[in-house]
Amino acid sequence: MGIDIFESVKGFKWFSPINADVVKVEQYTDISKGRIVIVTIEGKPEDLSKFLDWVNKRKEMGKEIEVYRVYLTKIKKHALMVRMHQDMFPVFITLPDLDIYVQREAMVKTKKLRANLRYVLAYSGYKMRYKYTKTKVNRKRMHKHEQAILCIF
Repeated sequence: MGIDIFESVKGFKWFSPINADVVKVEQYTDISKGRIVIVTIEGKPEDLSKFLDWVNKRKEMGKEIEVYRVYLTKIKKHALMVRMHQDMFPVFITLPDLDIYVQREAMVKTKKLRANLRYVLAYSGYKMRYKYTKTKVNRKRMHKHEQAILCIF
């Protein structure tokens, strides 16, 4: 199993080793329909075939995605670094065990992590369990015309 995973990621470029503190993600909080959702990772995929298909489809559509091979020095593992946009925190998929890691500071600033983590997990074949809470989230949704009015000087 491990050899196939390393063979499948040879097409990605290397990124310099990362010495940041990283934490393993087993569960995280997300927001859905104005409520807090606790998402737990229950199962890992057998290989990276779904992930590679998703990356290729996203590139074909012309959407931005960055995937690099990296070495995480704090945990001494090779990983794939996935980032959908420049201003988002990266998600690390360790090889060959396919565990999910993120930078420690990203767990505090989850606004820039949630979407990236949600997409990577969903399209890579991870099995997740969602627990919807009754806690409402105070956030104001702005319509497009309201955002345009704010941009006028």
